[in-house]
Amino acid sequence: MKSRLAVVLQSPAHSAAIVVVAGALVSLAGYASGSPALQSLFPGFAPLSSASATCFLFLGISLWFVCPPTGDFWHRWGPGARQLPAWGVTLYAGYRVLGALRESGRAAAAPAALAGILPNTAICFALVGLALLVFEPGNQKRIPRAQLLCMGAATIALTALLAGAYDDRTADHVGAIILMPAASSIGLLILAAGFLMERLEGGLLEIAHSDSAGGVMARRFLPAAIVIPPLLGYICWRGMSLGLYSFETCLLLFALSNIVVFCGLVVRTALSIHVSDRERLRAQNALQQANEMLTEWVRELEVRNKETLLLNEMGDRLQTCLTTEEACAVITKSALLLFPNDCGALFVSNPSKNLVEVMAVWGGFAAQEPVFSPENCWALRSGRVHRVDDPAKSPICAHVRPGIKNGYLCVPMVAQGEAIGVLHLEMGPPRPDGRPVMTDAKNRLALSVSDHLGLALASLRLRETLHIQSIRDPLTGLYNRRYMEESLERELRRADRKQRPLAALMLDLDHFKRFNDTMGHAAGDATLRSIGNFLQSRMRKDDIVCRYGGEEFTIIMPESSLEIATQRAERLREDAKRLDISLNGQNLGNITFSVGIACFPDHGTTTEQLLHIADLALYRAKAAGRDCVMAGARPTEPAKP
Repeated sequence: MKSRLAVVLQSPAHSAAIVVVAGALVSLAGYASGSPALQSLFPGFAPLSSASATCFLFLGISLWFVCPPTGDFWHRWGPGARQLPAWGVTLYAGYRVLGALRESGRAAAAPAALAGILPNTAICFALVGLALLVFEPGNQKRIPRAQLLCMGAATIALTALLAGAYDDRTADHVGAIILMPAASSIGLLILAAGFLMERLEGGLLEIAHSDSAGGVMARRFLPAAIVIPPLLGYICWRGMSLGLYSFETCLLLFALSNIVVFCGLVVRTALSIHVSDRERLRAQNALQQANEMLTEWVRELEVRNKETLLLNEMGDRLQTCLTTEEACAVITKSALLLFPNDCGALFVSNPSKNLVEVMAVWGGFAAQEPVFSPENCWALRSGRVHRVDDPAKSPICAHVRPGIKNGYLCVPMVAQGEAIGVLHLEMGPPRPDGRPVMTDAKNRLALSVSDHLGLALASLRLRETLHIQSIRDPLTGLYNRRYMEESLERELRRADRKQRPLAALMLDLDHFKRFNDTMGHAAGDATLRSIGNFLQSRMRKDDIVCRYGGEEFTIIMPESSLEIATQRAERLREDAKRLDISLNGQNLGNITFSVGIACFPDHGTTTEQLLHIADLALYRAKAAGRDCVMAGARPTEPAKP
């Protein structure tokens, strides 16, 4: 209930309507009960005729519906509830004005006649009624017209009220306009004030409701212009009537008092506007700074989101890399996107941890030392980020090129508590806006990149190690039997597709069991290592040398015919005799081996066929006295003893 009442009182039209309707009802109740006291309770505490009270009642009801409550019911019936009472008052007041014109000069128009409505009161009622009829919500053409009509009625009522206050019986030239009861004048002024002060879009006093400088001036000067001149005029007139000064002095005092009062209002208003403008400018500056800060935060957030996406994408790609070369390509392309204005390189420690080698470069970086010792880098030496903003004031790493002008970062890459390399980032040229090139955000980004690279490279190294262990023989370093079988399958398909030959050699060391039993297992292991290194050094890059098992070796020779394979096997056998094998300074003697050869497609087209034919040929070489080379027999010819 309180909230609804507060909403009603916030509307000037509703407040004025409530006052006028309440006063009119009290006056009509006084006439109905014959109580003069109730008749005088209308605003102004002066008797009011029953006709005027009725007109005020209807005009108050009509004024209420200038701003009707929300809802479909009020939207439908509100205009009719406003116009019907206004029509009644307008017609009745017009009839009274016409009657006064016909009876001009008669006693009926005497001011003391309170049974009806005086002509000037009827004119004011007619003007207010017409204003309420002309008014249409939302129509910016009709609203000013309606307010002009209401302002005319207010002017007449105010003139009559002032004339009564000054008790000016000599103003005969004004005529009947000043003949109006005080209660009627006050009631009309209340109606006009409520209608004029309502917040109406396009109204004459719309500026008074705004927060601009014009609104401040309107709210200060309009009440002062209405109240102060009559009040000062009354004070000056009262002094003249008491004989304190002459009429000329009265006019001078009136003019001076108005000048002083309005100059004070102007100064006060100007000061208020100045303070308001200063606060507004301060608020605008603060808002502009906040907007700039917010824009900078949004930009930084967008950059960080982009960097996060690039980091995640780089991490995903590094997880799918199988070789170091693939990882180098991914790191180079990702670094160009993450550090578009800078250049740099990625240095990785070798397996022995005594050297750091360049792995990837970007942005036109020229390494002073592609390979350097870990002691030459402050970051690797201290295990922390080494940031150089000004090369002239900070220690420079020994691996950095001399004469560097801009700052740089060295970020150690750590994985599982071990430094595996360093990320080196050199800053680009200074920015045109003067902002620093080396920022904390770039420092954090470099740290994130280093963490991602460290984990990814450690994982890649571990995968490579496991892969090597799964395909390499730990003693000789050659490929194992499992890798040989997979490679032979692959090479056979390639040879079949290209219609090219392929040779498979089976080698077995002669009398190796006796040698192992005589010289010991350490000597046997040393012999196997030496044979593995010997075979690996004598074969082509495309050839695949494997340890088949024990003292047996297998060599896959793509695009080699039986004749070429036989020639190369003979050369290997002869060179192996001159191989110097020693252990702890003791010469272990010479070693010989036997070789069996099978060739695709002469001896078979599958892995099992070729290995079986090569194994049979090896047995034949053993049976022939060892230290010889035997080619496999074709399936259509008998095997030679």
